[in-house]
Amino acid sequence: MSNNHINLDFTRQVWRQRIDDYLASHGLGFNTYLAREERLDLIARLDLLPEQELRRIGLDGRQDILPFAFRDLLAA
Repeated sequence: MSNNHINLDFTRQVWRQRIDDYLASHGLGFNTYLAREERLDLIARLDLLPEQELRRIGLDGRQDILPFAFRDLLAA
């Protein structure tokens, strides 16, 4: 039997830090907690997809997950 257990708490913590870094680098002057938590499930689901599926939905790779998840807040 294979053990494909994913530690979702660790994954979520890594993504929380990435999200905070991403939003801070874009100079957003608001508390990101709610924006981050609202999108964390979407980000985690996208991160589990294979590269081929990411491309199918219009993402060039994992580096596009955060811009995609926050596109409504960062649209010019």
